[in-house]
Amino acid sequence: MRSRFYLLGFVLLLAQVGVAQTARLLGKIVDETTNEPLAFASIYYNNTTIGTQSDINGKFSIPYKGLNVEMVVSYVGYETINFPIGERYDGKIMVFKMRHLARSMQEFEVSSKRGKSWYNNFELFKKKAIGVGLFANNCKILNPEALQFSYDTATLTMRASADEMLKIEHQAFGFLINYSLSQFEYNILTRVFIIKGFPFFEKMTGSPAQERRWRNNQKLAYEGSMLHFVHSIHNRSLKQEGFELNWVERKPNPAFVEDPKIKKAVNALKRQTLYEASQPTNTHQQTISRADQDRFVEFVDTSSVTYEDFLVEEDSTMYLQFRNYLQVKYIMSGHTWVSNQSGPKSSLVYLSKERVALDPSGRVLEPDMMMLEGYWATQLLGDLLPFDYLPQKEKD
Repeated sequence: MRSRFYLLGFVLLLAQVGVAQTARLLGKIVDETTNEPLAFASIYYNNTTIGTQSDINGKFSIPYKGLNVEMVVSYVGYETINFPIGERYDGKIMVFKMRHLARSMQEFEVSSKRGKSWYNNFELFKKKAIGVGLFANNCKILNPEALQFSYDTATLTMRASADEMLKIEHQAFGFLINYSLSQFEYNILTRVFIIKGFPFFEKMTGSPAQERRWRNNQKLAYEGSMLHFVHSIHNRSLKQEGFELNWVERKPNPAFVEDPKIKKAVNALKRQTLYEASQPTNTHQQTISRADQDRFVEFVDTSSVTYEDFLVEEDSTMYLQFRNYLQVKYIMSGHTWVSNQSGPKSSLVYLSKERVALDPSGRVLEPDMMMLEGYWATQLLGDLLPFDYLPQKEKD
C-alpha cells in the first residue's frame, strides 16, 4: 500500500529568523504559481488539538510542543500538505507553496449530485468512515455536500473524495473534528477498506455536566484502544492496564474446496448498484463471505507473550516486530463495543513489513504496514481521540 504521508504540492523554503523563536514555529502560506498569500489556511499538528489559521497576509504562528508529528496545511481547492516537523525548524520561517487540487476520480463514474444514489453512497461512507461502534450515532458530518463518490465496477471498489475539510461534530466527545480526507477506498468483494486523512480536533464548550460526560465517554473510547495499547507499551504496563496478548497462527484450510458458486456471485455483484452489492444481507455477499471463512484455520497459542517477543528498541525508538498474528485483548471492560457484540475487546494485528516504529505520543508511524481485524478495525472516526489525549481522573 502507499504510505500515508506524501511530500506533494509544495516547496519548503527556510530562512533564519533574526531572533530565535524557542516556543513557536513561524511560516507563510502562498500559492505555488503566483506566490500570492493564502489567507485563513488551516495549519495544525496531525491528529491533535493544536492548530491555527494564516492571517490576511498568509502568515502564521503555531506553538511547538515537542511533538514528533506532521504539520498539516489545508486550504479549499488546494492539495493538502503534510510535513514532518521537529526541533530543527525552531527559529526558522517555513514557506509552504500550495498546489491547486487536481481531480483524480474522473476516470470512474462519479456521483456528486445529491440524488438517491448519492444518499445511498453517503450512508455507506458513514458506516465505513465513522464506524458502527458505541459512539457512531453521536457523530454528524456537518458538510456532507463536500463529498463525491465513485464506483469502479471492474474491481468492485468504491472511492470517496472531498472538496474541503469534512466538519464532523462529535456530540459524545465534545469535539469538532476537521478532517482532511486524502484517501477512501472500500472493496465490497474483499470487504477491505482504507481511510487516510489528517484530523484536527477543536474542543467544544458545554455545561459542567456536559463536559464531565464528554470526559467519561472519551475515557471509555480510550480504554482498550490502539492509543491506550501503545501508551501501555511505552510504560511497560500492558498487564496492569488490562491487556492480554496471544499469538495466532493462520494456515490454509487443507479441506477447503473452491465453491463454483463464487464466480457466479462475483459476476452478479458487478451487475448490481454499489449500495445493493455492499449490503451484508445480499445473498451473493453471503455466499462469498462463507467461502472466505472456510479458507483458513486458526491456532491460538495460550502461552504468555513477553515484551521481547514482539518489541525491539534501537536508538531510543521502539518497534513492533513479529511474524504471526498478534491477538490483543482488553479484559477490563465488559461494555458492548459494536452492535450485537459483547465480551472482551479483541483485536488481531498483522505486520506487512518486518518492523513498524512506535511514537511515544501513541502513534504507529507506518499505519499502512499494519492490518487490523476485530475491535481496532471498528475504531474509526466515531472513536477517534487526538494523540495529545490522556485520561483524566474525575475529582470527588
